Amino acid sequence: MKEILKLTFSLTLICAIAGAALAYVSYSTEKPRKEAKLRQRNEKMALLLPCETASTDEFKTENLDDGTQVVFFVAKDADGLPLAYCAEGADPSGFGGELKILVGINLDGTVRGILVSENSETPGIGSKVCERSVTRSFWSVFRKKTDKTGATSALPPNA
Repeated sequence: MKEILKLTFSLTLICAIAGAALAYVSYSTEKPRKEAKLRQRNEKMALLLPCETASTDEFKTENLDDGTQVVFFVAKDADGLPLAYCAEGADPSGFGGELKILVGINLDGTVRGILVSENSETPGIGSKVCERSVTRSFWSVFRKKTDKTGATSALPPNA
């Protein structure tokens, strides 16, 4: 009986120390994790917004009937005039968890581009939706791909 109590006490002490260490690490890295997440979102928004964008400000949050939330951002130039909008929404019904999507929208309402900003899908299968890589062919060396307006796309193609 004494042996069981010793083992129980030892295991409880080890678990308490490990739990306290994990709580400390989580608390001390919370701010850098939030900053990194914000920086990643801003980098992805920069791909969807005009290159003249000087700042992006959150201006509206819309709560949908299904419990999801869509956050709208406005891209402004150096004079503070709006250039375009960006919306970030999440779908909690992804196979591996939440799927966050960024959509760039021109002032006239046309879509500039769509990116999956975060996912929890299976690497190599479901995560292919996020992989964007530039592949060069023999013909792409001699000509540049442009969109309908004649501007070169900032987004590499998605397979």
